[in-house]
Amino acid sequence: KQLVVSGDSNAVGSPNQTANPWPKRVTTTLGWNTESNGSTVGYKLSQAAASVTAGGRNDWLAAQPIVFALGTNDLAVDHASLATMQGYVNTLIANFAGSRYPMFFATIPASDSITGADETTRTDWNAWLPGVAGITVMGFAAALGGPPSWTNFEGDPLHLNNAGHDVCEDTAVAAFQTAGYA
Repeated sequence: KQLVVSGDSNAVGSPNQTANPWPKRVTTTLGWNTESNGSTVGYKLSQAAASVTAGGRNDWLAAQPIVFALGTNDLAVDHASLATMQGYVNTLIANFAGSRYPMFFATIPASDSITGADETTRTDWNAWLPGVAGITVMGFAAALGGPPSWTNFEGDPLHLNNAGHDVCEDTAVAAFQTAGYA
């Protein structure tokens, strides 16, 4: 099997964890191949949705499975509304409706970079996501926790440390198993 992850810096590896981020750990644990197309530092849900709408990510249709671990930058940088982010998800679902492989979306972890109205959007997003038909949710936010400990993050409470990547690996593997895919 091949895992395709569309994610931000926590999927490609934070500054101190680039060699072994959670997607690579998942594929090692499950004996899969990995391809992190679309996973870059600063990557956004809006960019993934725009890319598939333009037909630029047709290679994802062959993926098994497709994981979208995005949203932090949409909130922290663009201050996207819940409705805007929901629209991105609907676009991605519509474009992958013909795929025979499951789609997974990760909840957005807490961050010092997401505050005020953006934090409200983050918690509303995390509550909304499990009700979306046609996807499986990876509960990264609940698994990672947040303040006051920040034990799964580097010193900036945004990027995952080694323990945080372990938590995401365990959460992802459990989601694949629950979905009957691993």
